[in-house]
Amino acid sequence: MFLERFAGGDVGVVAEIDGRVVGYEWFCERETHDETGWGYRIAVPPGFVYAYDAFIDPQYRNSGIWLRFKAHLGDWMRKSGKSGVLTFVDYGNWPSLRTHLRFGFRPDTEVLVLKIMGKLFSRASS
Repeated sequence: MFLERFAGGDVGVVAEIDGRVVGYEWFCERETHDETGWGYRIAVPPGFVYAYDAFIDPQYRNSGIWLRFKAHLGDWMRKSGKSGVLTFVDYGNWPSLRTHLRFGFRPDTEVLVLKIMGKLFSRASS
């Protein structure tokens, strides 16, 4: 999956401690990003980057790794002329939502996804 993302032009950042990967996050700067798990196409506005699929090992959460990912993102955005970040937070992931809100992210769109007999259906509302 990671090789496909690299081939598609996405950027992956990895956090490593003592030779062990303890976190990662992906960034897409294309016009759209297809969230295959949801069956939903995300339009990435001009000048924005889409941040997705972030993971931090539970043992290292609240250790500053997420902040370092965002610092790296800021550097990369300046170099590529981007001015905003778009991301999605799964419903019920309250710690992630609170953290994003604390750092200036604002909710814009809710997406409802249903899987019926193996087929995904999605609907967005602002």
